[in-house]
Amino acid sequence: MIVDKCPGCGVDHLDLFQNAFAELAPMTKGVIDVNWEHVDCPISSPLQVHLQSGASEWWFSAQVINADKIRHPL
Repeated sequence: MIVDKCPGCGVDHLDLFQNAFAELAPMTKGVIDVNWEHVDCPISSPLQVHLQSGASEWWFSAQVINADKIRHPL
């Protein structure tokens, strides 16, 4: 699932986490061409964000609940 567009890049460019990029090409490539399209999100239940106690200006942790209602194999 892709949830972020690359704000400093060209039109329709995506910024991927390293593990997602590594599924498509070696990290040394840096930028690759791929075809993609928008699809509806399959998660229909409301997402919940639980904040971890002890946050500060140097540390923050949150857990998203209900995001695993549907799983997609790589």
